[in-house]
Formats: sequence, structure tokens, C-alpha cells
Amino acid sequence: MDRIFKKFLYTGVGLVSTTAEHFQKQLNEVKGQLTSSELEGERIVNDLVDDLKGQREKLDTQMKGWVDQVLDRFEFTSYEEVESLKKRVEKLSQQTSELTEK
Repeated sequence: MDRIFKKFLYTGVGLVSTTAEHFQKQLNEVKGQLTSSELEGERIVNDLVDDLKGQREKLDTQMKGWVDQVLDRFEFTSYEEVESLKKRVEKLSQQTSELTEK
């Protein structure tokens, strides 16, 4: 009876060991799949971000072109022209003040 019990015990330990090895093997395969899926997902996201950056730069260039066209069409006064006019007004104002004081 002792021999039968030992055989039963050893068989059970063998089954547990085999099951644990099989389980570990399956777990490693799943981890490998998750890791490769994770890397693939990261690559896809990085590609999308890079593509969006390129599209944004292209859109920025187009928008600047459109804005320049609109500004040219309406012939707005440039910053330099406004500054020049301010200086002239100040100078004329100063001259007027000097003439009225005399």
C-alpha cells in the first residue's frame, strides 16, 4: 500500500510539475504576444503623431499664405508705416507747440 501511495504522490507531483511548465510556457507566449502588440501599438501611435505634425506644418504654411493674400488684397497699412506716421505726428505736434508758445 505504501508503494501505491508513493506512486500516486509522485504521479501527482509530476502532473503538477508538467502543468506548471505548460502554464509557464503559455504565459510566456502570451507575454510575447502582448509585448509585440504593445510595440506595434506604440509604433502606430508614433507614426500617427509624426504624420499629424507634418500635416500641421503643411496647414500652417497654407494658412500663412492665405493670410498674406488677404492682407495684400485689402492693402492694410504696415507696422512700419504706422510707426513712421506716429513719429511725424509727434514731430508736427512738437513744432505746433513751439510756434504757439512764441
